[in-house]
Amino acid sequence: AAQLAAGLTTAHSGAARLAGGASTLAGGLVRLRDGATQLSPGLSTSAVPGAAQLAAGLTTAHTGAAALAGGAKQVDTGAQQLAAGSAQLDDGLKSAGSKVPALLAGLTQVDAGLAKIDAGLAQLQGSDGLAKMTAGIGAKTTPGTLLYGIDQLRTQIAAAVVGLTNLQGAAGQATALAGNGDSLRTAATDVTTAAADASISPATHDALVAVATTLGTRAAQLDGAATYLAGVNGGLTLLKSKIDPAANVALLTMGCGLSSVSYVGLCDPAKPGLLEGLHSAIAAIGSPAATEADQKGLTLRGGVNLARGGVGQLSAGGKTLVDGLGQLSSGASALRTGAGQLVGGTGQLVAGSTQLSGGTALLETGAGSLASGLRTATAGSTTLTEGLATAASGAPALADGAAQLSSGTSLLATGAGSLASGLRTAAAGSTTLADGLTTAADGAPALVDGAALLSAQGTSVLVSNGKATAADYGVKYAVIAASAQRAADEGMAYGAPAGAAGATAYSIEIAGVDGAGVGNVGRGFASIALFGIGSVVATLARRRFA
Repeated sequence: AAQLAAGLTTAHSGAARLAGGASTLAGGLVRLRDGATQLSPGLSTSAVPGAAQLAAGLTTAHTGAAALAGGAKQVDTGAQQLAAGSAQLDDGLKSAGSKVPALLAGLTQVDAGLAKIDAGLAQLQGSDGLAKMTAGIGAKTTPGTLLYGIDQLRTQIAAAVVGLTNLQGAAGQATALAGNGDSLRTAATDVTTAAADASISPATHDALVAVATTLGTRAAQLDGAATYLAGVNGGLTLLKSKIDPAANVALLTMGCGLSSVSYVGLCDPAKPGLLEGLHSAIAAIGSPAATEADQKGLTLRGGVNLARGGVGQLSAGGKTLVDGLGQLSSGASALRTGAGQLVGGTGQLVAGSTQLSGGTALLETGAGSLASGLRTATAGSTTLTEGLATAASGAPALADGAAQLSSGTSLLATGAGSLASGLRTAAAGSTTLADGLTTAADGAPALVDGAALLSAQGTSVLVSNGKATAADYGVKYAVIAASAQRAADEGMAYGAPAGAAGATAYSIEIAGVDGAGVGNVGRGFASIALFGIGSVVATLARRRFA
């Protein structure tokens, strides 16, 4: 009971705070009503269309995320190709850098070779070269030159042809004069016949035989001379045919080949001779930089000079190339490293874009659910607005009820004090009841007296102060009262049959004198108070969210 009193005092303090909170709640409900009034149009005019736009945008985002995933895969493939290419570039630049010194050494050798070529061209062009060849060809009127010698041959061949013609005539005449040996052989036969005459002396005979022999020999010699002269005549004819016109044509061709202007009218000016070619070669060799053609590299020595200048520039550029290749190699190495990192990043990009695509799909679904939920929230906000209006209108009544509750808890605290006093009296009566029940074995009358005493001093106080909350104890009291009345009326628990003797055995359980009963009663009253406060709060909550 003391705890009940203290609890009710605390409950009274809480009820007072509840009254103040009810006033604050009333103001809050009014503000909630106004906010809900603004929330409902905002949901219907902004949030729901915005959610629909969000869903459409997420659909587009999902499509874009899928395209991003595909593009990320292509980027990843390109990054791998870039990594492979940068590795090749790095290796190639390192290889090129290692070969540049050899290139510079080769350029030095090329410059030396070009210098030798220029010296050779100068020598070829000089007095011991092409110029000497030009002078050697010379002209028809310059003795000691090829053209002069060819022209002299042509003149001599022409004279030789005349001489051969004369020789042919002389050979013909000699052949005609020689005739043949037949007449000498005939004369030799006649002499031999004369020598056979017996009338001649032996000396004459021998002389005639010698003459005949000599005539025979001369005849044979004449035959040989005629044959030889015929051969000579044929040889002269053949030689003349070989010299004229073949030798003349050959010499003319040689002269035109040496110079196309050597025999004007006979040589073809469109076919330059060796002399003209030498002049062109000398002009083509030129000089290092004497003329505009030399400076433009249109001559051999001019081109060599320009080439040597280019080699010098290449050599200077080669040194710059070494530095540039070093920088390029460093850059290529960095590119190679960066490409490797890019491959890792694109791999993460592929994975992330795939996750993004999946996430946008979920967002798309969630946006649809959000739009549906916002439509439901719009409908609910209308209901909330109406409920808050109702709650706001009931807020004054809540404040009044909280004030009444505070007053009631004050009365409850006062009654709890009285209840505590009565329960102490009931505890004393229960002690007396315990003493009486100890001797209850002697008979029911003592039980009746104890029950009457308990009824008068204990349960009457309980009923007056906590009848509604101690119904269980009222039932117990009724049972005890009925038992006492039956003991007075019947003297037996159940009664004996008519005409028979009966004996009754009693089993009585009595609560110990430990204050538990009083504590249970106090807790009962506290429960009633808490149930009352809970009912008020539940009523307010139903009004707020109805």
